[in-house]
Amino acid sequence: MLTVPARQITAATPTSITLTWGTPRVVGQITGYEVSTFVDGKRVSSGLLPASVHTYTLTGLKPDSTYMTTLTSRASSGVTTASLSGGLCGRSLKDPRTVAYVSNPASTKIVKTNSTSVQVSWGLPTRLQGKIVRYEVRLRGNDGTTRNLNTTTLNRTFTGLNPGTVYTASIKTVVVSLDGKNTGSSQTMPTLRIRL
Repeated sequence: MLTVPARQITAATPTSITLTWGTPRVVGQITGYEVSTFVDGKRVSSGLLPASVHTYTLTGLKPDSTYMTTLTSRASSGVTTASLSGGLCGRSLKDPRTVAYVSNPASTKIVKTNSTSVQVSWGLPTRLQGKIVRYEVRLRGNDGTTRNLNTTTLNRTFTGLNPGTVYTASIKTVVVSLDGKNTGSSQTMPTLRIRL
């Protein structure tokens, strides 16, 4: 008896996927493995590996593409393989030059600078893929007023505000991918609140 070993994708890059597996239950001795890669049902690569190897990295893949792999176990008692329909699917990552991703800004705060102005400030996002285009800062008053300001700095001052009004501020970071073709943004930050 020879069972199909448990397999999993353990790593991925834009051009590679790493497959690992355990040792199958077998009558006899494992003599090796064959890993095959398929795209649209067509085999595009395969590799023969010794019995001591339990990992294989598929390279030369196209970014942001889905690949099917099958693992054939070879033993002195016979051969077993995962069928194509039961193969393990993996997806290569997007080319990092085409990705626009940013986390929320860090260390946000709002402070009163005088009776009619506030300053909203924040730190750089903790995760960024691409280039920051701008920060969109929105200030809303409980009197129904809304002000929107865009900036490339890490703070923005709002002036000419109404004393006695409660203001809430939110910040969103807008980014563009390094190839300039895609944009993304952070979630609008939970609002900061202050009373003038």
